Amino acid sequence: MISPAAIIATIKINLLSHPLWRLEMACDVLDIQMRKLSELIQTGVLPWVFNIGTGKREGNMRVLGHCVIERQLGTIREIGATKNLKLPEVVSLCVPVQRQAIRGTELQKWWSCRPDTIQKLRDARLIETVLGERAGSGPNGSPRLVTESVKGFLAKRRVL
Repeated sequence: MISPAAIIATIKINLLSHPLWRLEMACDVLDIQMRKLSELIQTGVLPWVFNIGTGKREGNMRVLGHCVIERQLGTIREIGATKNLKLPEVVSLCVPVQRQAIRGTELQKWWSCRPDTIQKLRDARLIETVLGERAGSGPNGSPRLVTESVKGFLAKRRVL
């Protein structure tokens, strides 16, 4: 049998590598229907939801995994109650690097999205590609994105 400490450690590792979750994932973890999830979002029980798309489609909504885990297991001691976090803290959880540039593949993993989502954001100039960079193929073919533009985009896309 797996110990509770091992389960919690696994959850923490997964939250670091995949901080934003699709709404369907949140429903699965909480064992609720989308209607109930929408209610939790609208009432602020799940306070950190973002639209990572170019439009208003619900399929582009992502919820901070920490909020979901907190709802299921209680407050995560290392970060405290998610409702008390400030926007810059949450953005740092969702873009967990201090580098000037990040790869599109990193962003796909952190935000649980597909390459076409990143491409659409680039095409709409909602996030910036490092000057002179072009997406290629093969290893390191993923475009490098300006970290501050990605963080700025996310900060503007909170769903309230």
